[in-house]
Amino acid sequence: HAAVLLSAGKAREAEAELPQLSRLADDRSRRLAGALRKIITLTKGESIAAAPAPVTATEWLVESYRLQALSHLPEALAAARSSVNLATNFAFGWERVAELEFSFGRIRAASEALERCQALAPRNAQALALEGFILSAQNKIMAAGQAFDQAIELDSALANGWLGRGLTLIRRGQVLEGRHDIETAALVEPQRSFLRSYLGKAFAVSKDGKRALHELELAKTLDPLDPTPWLYSALILREENRINEAVTSLEKSIDLNNNRHVYRSEFLLDQDRAVRSSSLANIYRSAEMREVSVREAARAVTYDYGNFSAHQFLSESYNELRDPTRFNLRYETPWFNELLLANLLSPVGGTPLSQNISQQEYARLFERNRIGLTTDTSYRSDGRWTELASQYGRIGDTSWALDLDYERQHGIRPNNDLDRKEWYTTIKQQLTPQDSILLLSKYQAYHSGDNFQYYDPAQARPKFTYDETQTPIILGGYHREWSPGSHTLLLVGHLENEQKFGDQAVPLPILFRNAGGPVVSKGSINFDVGLHSEFDAYTAELQQIQQWTRQTLVVGARYQNGDFTTRSLITNPSVSIPGLFNNPPADITSKNDFERASGYGYYTVEPLDRLFLTAGVAYDYLRFPQNFRAPPITSGEDSRQRWSPKASIVWNPIPELALRGTYTRSLGGVTLDESYRLEPSQLAGFPQSFRSIMPESLVGSVAAPEFDTWSAALDVKLKTRTYLGVDANILESSVRQTIGVFDYNFTNILPSSTSQRL
Repeated sequence: HAAVLLSAGKAREAEAELPQLSRLADDRSRRLAGALRKIITLTKGESIAAAPAPVTATEWLVESYRLQALSHLPEALAAARSSVNLATNFAFGWERVAELEFSFGRIRAASEALERCQALAPRNAQALALEGFILSAQNKIMAAGQAFDQAIELDSALANGWLGRGLTLIRRGQVLEGRHDIETAALVEPQRSFLRSYLGKAFAVSKDGKRALHELELAKTLDPLDPTPWLYSALILREENRINEAVTSLEKSIDLNNNRHVYRSEFLLDQDRAVRSSSLANIYRSAEMREVSVREAARAVTYDYGNFSAHQFLSESYNELRDPTRFNLRYETPWFNELLLANLLSPVGGTPLSQNISQQEYARLFERNRIGLTTDTSYRSDGRWTELASQYGRIGDTSWALDLDYERQHGIRPNNDLDRKEWYTTIKQQLTPQDSILLLSKYQAYHSGDNFQYYDPAQARPKFTYDETQTPIILGGYHREWSPGSHTLLLVGHLENEQKFGDQAVPLPILFRNAGGPVVSKGSINFDVGLHSEFDAYTAELQQIQQWTRQTLVVGARYQNGDFTTRSLITNPSVSIPGLFNNPPADITSKNDFERASGYGYYTVEPLDRLFLTAGVAYDYLRFPQNFRAPPITSGEDSRQRWSPKASIVWNPIPELALRGTYTRSLGGVTLDESYRLEPSQLAGFPQSFRSIMPESLVGSVAAPEFDTWSAALDVKLKTRTYLGVDANILESSVRQTIGVFDYNFTNILPSSTSQRL
């Protein structure tokens, strides 16, 4: 009778029955009475001191709740397991095991325990509601809705049933009906803060920001320590362009993150913290605080390397730093590397603000089937025209995006025009709850005059032309999530790039040599130069991400193989003496192989709260054409190999202060091959991989550069919304390459080559 009263929410009446139970003679009855007394104490929010070791299955079950109240989730799960080990036919015990396994994100283990429960008690409403959430985590929305229907039919006062059904209805596009169900959940249990949070989110989906914020304020009052309403408030405030308030709300959510220890494992709390930090990075970016955005997004990746939204926000932050003319390529590799990781790791329909589903994190269900279009066009008085357009959508287990990036400009000096078209097609297909595939293709058509960056504009080249096409690049990816924090990624693809450039009156080196002997002097003669290069290669990379509490291991290997076909034509020398030059002076075609093999490993540990230490090593072997860029070109191949140690530290001793530092060595690529990789391209927010560090305006394009970087930063966030950053960076790039020259042996001038070190 006391248990029935308690299940009906009448804790005081149930407690009144306990004295009679305590007078019972048999030990089992007294133990059951003691267990019931503990449950009543826990429902009041009062703590319970440790008692003698439980004996009965019911006592172990109650001990599980006591340990959870103390935020000891692993011990709580062990206690629940002890309960069912003592009584294998204890249905409530199996439901409890399933519930706790789900709090660790272990869907398979939760499903197995739930099957045992339902075989013993098929009419357990809470078990059916839990089944609905597990099916939702597996993206089986119709089956989840049926489970929630059954739970409500058995117990119409079960808030979890109404909440779950409301979320599945929203997921299926029935926003109004879903919101009504969530309102019912909040009416059934009006004092549960997180129900108010999700009702607020439901109002936000219905575009009712005023009522959404009202419900979220009520949630904050009901549980001032819950970070969820602060997170959702921040997202709504950002949509309303109330940036300062959004920043304050999200920073508060991050401060409260660990208060959810009672529901979430420490590993999943790290994921939550990464989601909140990456959301904050997006708000900083909206406020044009690009550097602050990069720092926050980088910390999010450090907190949880397997979190797709952290990678997506970091990619977007690096995108803000890219050169729109694409002549300066410093940030191309970290931008595209983070974009690939985000696309591979994300679930179908995932958004930058979605979260992994668990019993407390249902936000992904608010993302519903839809088809959308967005476009942004700008035109300036100097003739610059940009167009960004996307057609995107999600239907069931398939999502896609078609993205156009177009830019046209006349420039600010002679021959400074630009016409650039980039078209990306991305398709994501969910095969099973753990498996997904990705198809990405890129088409590019690029035509430009001289867009190099000069200190003195008078150095510009009025006859320079450059064309680049990719028709197309195709990538395929596979993602397997074995368990929370265990990801296998596979990337394969075909890389294709065609480049043409031409210029007139270009000074090329002339080396004066004794007959067959050393160089005695040097000079230059002007020529008209043309070069046409085609790159065709295949890439494959396999990576394993393994995360444990306070530890992350990333290991992988990459192999690329292909060839370059290049022709350089040099004509019209400024010195016209019959017989001095060949006719034309140089017309050379070469085809050379390209090959790269890389292996790497990165290990991150958190020995103290908010102190992340990373150590890594990579090995690279690179074989590439000896000279395919500096006319007159040269046939033949060169090779490089390098062992590259890596180290970084991120320390956030207090919320207002963060210290970051890195040391890395690396071996760059030959062309765009460097950007198509899964290996981490940044540590602690500092890029370690570049297409180039040396300005191409000074040295032209280079191949196989060796990089050494030292970086340190102090980031300060004051309570007054003041952000301070001090960065110190030393970037070293060393290049050993072959360049084309002409040799003059005092008889004639012939194409040749020489070594160059930069």
